[in-house]
Amino acid sequence: MDWKPYYKIPEHIKPNRYDRKGYLEVMKKLREIGVITVCEEDLCPNRYYCYSKRTVTFLAMGNICTRRCKYCNIRKGKPLMLDPKEPERILEAAKLLGSEYIVITSVTRDDLSDGGASHLASIARLLKKNGFLVEVLAPDLKGLKESVDIVIDSGIDVFALNIETVERLYPEIRPGARYERILELLRHASRRVITKSGIILGMGESMSEVKQTIRDLAKSNVRIVTIGQYLRPGPEQIEVKRYYTMKEFKELKMYGESLGLIVESNPLVRSSFNAYESYLKAVKNEDKNNK
Repeated sequence: MDWKPYYKIPEHIKPNRYDRKGYLEVMKKLREIGVITVCEEDLCPNRYYCYSKRTVTFLAMGNICTRRCKYCNIRKGKPLMLDPKEPERILEAAKLLGSEYIVITSVTRDDLSDGGASHLASIARLLKKNGFLVEVLAPDLKGLKESVDIVIDSGIDVFALNIETVERLYPEIRPGARYERILELLRHASRRVITKSGIILGMGESMSEVKQTIRDLAKSNVRIVTIGQYLRPGPEQIEVKRYYTMKEFKELKMYGESLGLIVESNPLVRSSFNAYESYLKAVKNEDKNNK
């Protein structure tokens, strides 16, 4: 079973090899428990590979988003009410997977007063209580620093918030989001916890703009940055403007590392790819800097 994108992509972008049996086993069990993953909802090209390694990213607060970002495959509209039993189901699934590092993300919930921070915190708190390391890849939580604090107070190990694209493209591609607001929330979170952000390439930005975005993240005290190629998930999303070469991905990785960042840069890199490994590198760097 091979991953088939919406249309033909360059030969240098190839999905990782995976164990089909392992993928199907994990997918079946997650569906039986009743949890949602962003891997499936957003058609991540790594989902077969990651599932076969028993690694997933849980999608909290339903699968309907209140924002209408032009690159995302998540459904848009009016979300359902929060499920108070979701934290327990995610805990059950986390125990089943057997990984000590769990990534939780969510749709954007502008309909909730705190952007969903309290619900994300309840999931993270339960996972931490049961011995897991937890990364929360949050939406912008309506720009509320107090909501960021609610999530961090749950004891998470990494607070992630994706910048996604360059500042110039925000009005067109990320309606409802603001570039500087994302940076400000990351700066705020970095005072208390390891922070992380991600960039998607190929939506109309220039190389110089990408490097400016990396500099902005570094100045905002972000520790980990992921850089990947945009792959159009369907006809409703914007077209790919450009495919970046492996040489360019390596160039961006080296550039970010020159600024002191931990960088995952590859066409198929997504926000949570190698999340545990990046976290361990960040902890090692923190220990070095504190000596």
